Amino acid sequence: MVRTKPCSPEVQAARLKKANDFLEAAIQLEPLIDDESGAFREPYIVLCVHAGIAASDVICCNRYRRHSIDGDHDAAVDYLKQFDSENAGYLEVLLDIKSTASYTEHHSSHQHRLDVGVAAKAIVANANRI
Repeated sequence: MVRTKPCSPEVQAARLKKANDFLEAAIQLEPLIDDESGAFREPYIVLCVHAGIAASDVICCNRYRRHSIDGDHDAAVDYLKQFDSENAGYLEVLLDIKSTASYTEHHSSHQHRLDVGVAAKAIVANANRI
């Protein structure tokens, strides 16, 4: 069972602000990314991941008045998937790339950058429509 935390309308609003701020920061980095050298690709990906996590929290807060605080990425995706498979798919894309971009010596690919950009923009847009 996924560990969750209650969220009030204030928490939901704060998480939405973070989702938008992280995404805006990522968008500001887009023109600086050099896909040949990989410059700024990892920071862009990490910002997109954090935008998507915050947006997922907003969506879950709206539905359950709770959001995941579980360190298990699969559990967080499953929690969202119970009622929203589209956004769970976006979150899954983001979380699948998170570890490579954040915690390993390996570099993410150009395709990873494109995939997380699409996923983050979509899930944040969906959170904004709530």
